[in-house]
Amino acid sequence: MSLTLATTAGATLADAASAARALSLGHTIIVSEGRDRVATVVAQAGRYLMQSRLTGEHSLSIPHTDRERLIGHLSGFLSAQADACAVAPRAAVTGCLLAGGDTYREFVELPVWRQVDPASPDGDAPAWSGQSVPPAVGDRVAVEINDLGDGEVRGYFVESGFLGVLVHFDNPPNWYVKKNGRDGFGHIFGAEIASPPAPAVGMAP
Repeated sequence: MSLTLATTAGATLADAASAARALSLGHTIIVSEGRDRVATVVAQAGRYLMQSRLTGEHSLSIPHTDRERLIGHLSGFLSAQADACAVAPRAAVTGCLLAGGDTYREFVELPVWRQVDPASPDGDAPAWSGQSVPPAVGDRVAVEINDLGDGEVRGYFVESGFLGVLVHFDNPPNWYVKKNGRDGFGHIFGAEIASPPAPAVGMAP
């Protein structure tokens, strides 16, 4: 089975070049085999963090302007994922394995977390890629990617070793409603949250 590339918002990407363009726009890239998430790539503080449940985690320090170099590294990373999936036992690639062997989980309270640090990528706690601390449940956030807009944090999730927030959007775009329903929560990583959070309608800023 071949690998597929997509952003966390659900946009399908054709190849490493389109993934590089999406990264430059602030998207997080998800690499999947069928329904199984294999790896995640996110741009953070001038570095590109590539985390795979099959080949481990590493980071690259590449200028955002050096697109050709990034495409080359992404191509190599994707090739390694395809090779790893081809030889891995089927049971080993079912679900998204985190540090300690856990699968995808959701939380109503903020779990123990750590800040993403390219110099020290390893750690037992899930990594938060935002510039500030994770927002609390009930906090307002603004998500600029894919015009998702403003919303309220309703919980947390951990996947691929990264911590994210579950967001109920005020007025999501039509494509989002068609795919997830009007009240479907968005899965948003820290690097995808704009700062500062947006106030609720009618609330004093």
